[in-house]
Amino acid sequence: MIELSSAHALQAISDNVRGTVLGNAAHVIKGLCTLDEPKPDHITFIRAKGVLAIRRALKSLDSCAAFVISQELPTDLELGSNSLVLVDDPHGAFLDTISLFYGEVVPPAGVDPTASVHPSAKVHSTASVGALCIIGADVTLDAHTVLEPCVRVFAGAHIGESTVLRTGVVVRERCVIGKRCIINDNSVIGADGFGYAPDRVLGLRKVPQLGNVILADHVEVGSNSCVDRGALGSTMVGHGTKIDNLVQVGHNVIIGKFCVLCGQVGVAGSSIIGDGVVLSGQVGVSDHVRIVPGVRIGGGAPVTEDVLEPGDYFGHPLLRSREWHRHQTELRKRMRRRNEALKGAAVSTEP
Repeated sequence: MIELSSAHALQAISDNVRGTVLGNAAHVIKGLCTLDEPKPDHITFIRAKGVLAIRRALKSLDSCAAFVISQELPTDLELGSNSLVLVDDPHGAFLDTISLFYGEVVPPAGVDPTASVHPSAKVHSTASVGALCIIGADVTLDAHTVLEPCVRVFAGAHIGESTVLRTGVVVRERCVIGKRCIINDNSVIGADGFGYAPDRVLGLRKVPQLGNVILADHVEVGSNSCVDRGALGSTMVGHGTKIDNLVQVGHNVIIGKFCVLCGQVGVAGSSIIGDGVVLSGQVGVSDHVRIVPGVRIGGGAPVTEDVLEPGDYFGHPLLRSREWHRHQTELRKRMRRRNEALKGAAVSTEP
């Protein structure tokens, strides 16, 4: 992201987010800041709905404008030197305001002289291929694709319109990446799946991985993550799914639409994950497991068998949210009784 503009009038910001100004509409805003680090002439965002939380937040501001939800605004609020913009959705307003001050760096179209492009590759005239990129045979780069420096795309791969491949990304043979995807630094799309068979001579014999990876539109993959190619068919990631850093997706996995895979998640081969599933950090999913749509798994939990009912799950072994909380409450009670018993026993043995 780069800075686009140094200042905007508060009224212009309000118009951009369909808000209402309460205070000085001509106040010139120079940037965005957080509640923890308020800056003069900057704007911040209050997501809290409670009156007390809003008052506490405003006291911490120094000549900042703050977005609040209008329905929650107390009538006796003392603004002082602050100005407010009233909106229905402070977080959405925050995202819209970022675009006023910052924007993405868009490299110029064309192929850098140091890049290597196979003669059979089809590179759209609006695509941007950065320094030291390597484009293999029969690769297709659609309109407005961006390959940052040192990207390698192997033979037969297809990169969709307006997709961005960050520095160091590798896309292996015949993989397909949809429109407006972002693959962050040093991630690998289409590495060999982890498949081996026992062999009397070799010990373990490698199973050829002949499939590919298909990423639908609007998929994002974080840095240093890997989506393995299928053994025969395809590993598939659905529309709008977001994958964090350091995530491993095994061969022939199928992930639905609008899923979230947080950092250090591992999904073993041939598992099926339904639409809208959330896997929190360090969740591990065993091979051939099915997770139905609408499931959310708490951090660090192992998923070793099918999850067939939507809802929140926690712990080891994996339990529904209500059952997990009940177990935790009972465990704390038992620990408290045990500690009291040990304390009583120690007192009774004193001379």
